[in-house]
Amino acid sequence: MLVVSRKVGERIMIGSNITLTILEIRGGSIKLGCEAPADVPILREEVARKQRNGVDARGKLGAALRCGPAVIGSAISSSSFG
Repeated sequence: MLVVSRKVGERIMIGSNITLTILEIRGGSIKLGCEAPADVPILREEVARKQRNGVDARGKLGAALRCGPAVIGSAISSSSFG
């Protein structure tokens, strides 16, 4: 696992077509922006786990969410980096 320190506004590149941007840091969480091609699924771990089991976050059968070129914000607990 690669562990990096970033400040608000700084980015992390994954390959040549995925960019993670630190949008906000508040208390024990961060807001993370993701830019990726539309065919790359971007999921929170708990949603991906449910989808692997054949259900979406609402408990129904569902397909993977897709992230387009727009920035999507997601609050992630800093304890996830433990």
